[in-house]
Amino acid sequence: MIYKGLHLSIGDGIDAILKQIDELQINCFQLFLESPLSWTPMKGIYRFQTLIEKARTSFGVNTVFVHSPYLVHLSSGNSSTRVKSWKKVKEDLIIATELGIDGYVVHLDMAQENDLITFKEEYSYHLGVTTASTPLLFENMASAKLIGSNPFFVQKCVDEISNIYPALVCLDTAHLAAAGYDIDHILENPTFQDVLDETTLVHLNDLKTATGSSRDVHENIGAGSIGFGTLKRFVRSLKDGTSVVLETPQDKVDNNRKNIEALDRMIKE
Repeated sequence: MIYKGLHLSIGDGIDAILKQIDELQINCFQLFLESPLSWTPMKGIYRFQTLIEKARTSFGVNTVFVHSPYLVHLSSGNSSTRVKSWKKVKEDLIIATELGIDGYVVHLDMAQENDLITFKEEYSYHLGVTTASTPLLFENMASAKLIGSNPFFVQKCVDEISNIYPALVCLDTAHLAAAGYDIDHILENPTFQDVLDETTLVHLNDLKTATGSSRDVHENIGAGSIGFGTLKRFVRSLKDGTSVVLETPQDKVDNNRKNIEALDRMIKE
């Protein structure tokens, strides 16, 4: 079974979110614990507890994910930024564990392969001893200049650190295409199935810009440069139990319904 869902905002209110979950019949979702552009610690954990408990017990939600703030850069060339980022991630992981979150998403913003040495050292230092247990989900980047855009490298990174603290792969289809990967072609690569086997969450997005643009601009399903057919093939390649979250534009009232219906067709056809 593939779980289907959306990125939602706690700012919409618990009742509005639960109504949307019910109307769209989604069984997973993703959210931020705080403003995506803030280092400020989360306040009002009870709101998230109430939402998640009701979503799981009364609305059939199976998996819930948290995305880190965009300010988090674990591989930044600035050491003070890395320290703040690790501190934020460690704090959020403890909260996520208390909430029963299934995975915490962080962009793997690594510039070159040699950065993995420092990354592993800091990963061990900050997460080697912690009360948290929510897995870290490392997401591929959109910029072709970064080694973190390579899905095979993301898998390699996960394989080398998951014995220190739980880690898995999160793949974003728009990021793959923006970084220059032909998704139809990469699906033909037998070793890519190994990446999918370690992928617990997919951000299924079409791409508004051209393949290889290195620009992360999401588009509605089937309306971008990737296209419905390729995205459908990608979804049909996922292992059972994978969660698929749409981060498609929500600028129009009906977008979520149309995009979820498109995902439904991919899963059922």
